[in-house]
Amino acid sequence: IIHAASETGVPVGGAVKEVTAAQFGWLQTRGPISMLGDATAAATGLPVAASTTTDGSITLGTGALVPVGSALTASVSTEYRPVFLFID
Repeated sequence: IIHAASETGVPVGGAVKEVTAAQFGWLQTRGPISMLGDATAAATGLPVAASTTTDGSITLGTGALVPVGSALTASVSTEYRPVFLFID
């Protein structure tokens, strides 16, 4: 299940490759991973959280958003950038 902007669940990890509903997959919970950024950029070292506007992406983890990792480089809207996950 992709984390939806409507927050139907909590993030449990990032998929390292595309997984369909008919497949089993592995989710990464800690360490570097490439993740899609939404329109709210996060600078290097800042916390990132599941986006509340773009399904399956990350955003700057401020306020009430629970951080799932930190940005290893500045995030850019609609681009994949490295993030260090610490969900576990």
